[in-house]
Amino acid sequence: MSSIRKQIEEINQLSNKIDAVYHEMAQRHGVSDSVFWILYILNSSSECVSQAELCSQWYFSKQTVNSATSSIIKKGWARLETAEGSAKRKNIILTDTGRRISGPMTAEVDKMEETAFSRLDENARTELIAQYADLTAYLREAFDDLEKNNGGETE
Repeated sequence: MSSIRKQIEEINQLSNKIDAVYHEMAQRHGVSDSVFWILYILNSSSECVSQAELCSQWYFSKQTVNSATSSIIKKGWARLETAEGSAKRKNIILTDTGRRISGPMTAEVDKMEETAFSRLDENARTELIAQYADLTAYLREAFDDLEKNNGGETE
């Protein structure tokens, strides 16, 4: 295996390993991964978060957002409100029950993340973020080139 293939395999495994930690945290709190992330984002945000923003800023599929949102609404953890200035845009608002459910979970995750990140010095954290952002941009460019050259078709 070439050096670059080995490195790609390693970064993919590490990415999945990080995902597994968050999956275990979701299980610990008795929720699905998508519900976990939406509760985490809603509880952590100082502003209203719309379904559209979960798709555009957090890269969840519309189906995932709709399914998870429906689930937390049915449980009484959130409600939808029409966003100001837009009849279509719906903000997801945590209820008191939703805040009671998500608050301790979010605090636990914040502590876990801060403990892990604090083990890296400031320069290492900054470099990690910069390198990860670069890799993400390069992957997007490579995929877009593939789409353009193949006309979006798969074989």
